[in-house]
Amino acid sequence: MSSKLSPVDPAVYEAAIQVVFRYAGHIDEWITIKKELLKNLPSIARKVFSTRDPITKKQLTNDFERQVAVRWSALSGRPVIFSTDEDAKRTDDPP
Repeated sequence: MSSKLSPVDPAVYEAAIQVVFRYAGHIDEWITIKKELLKNLPSIARKVFSTRDPITKKQLTNDFERQVAVRWSALSGRPVIFSTDEDAKRTDDPP
């Protein structure tokens, strides 16, 4: 996984994904995966992750995070669920 946005070696991100996957491989929700990855990365490596919109407070997923989600899905064999997916699922569910 390469990122032109980060001055950090891509191996740092892969190592963090591997560490987190060992104890949280059953997790599919992006926000939980992201929080765990951020805990396992040095501060300089966290800068490529998105932050919340200052007004709406909603999470905005960037291209780098989508790359991480693809890698996570490859390891788990399941798709990563983003909050917009969860909102859509709740809307489609019958009352």
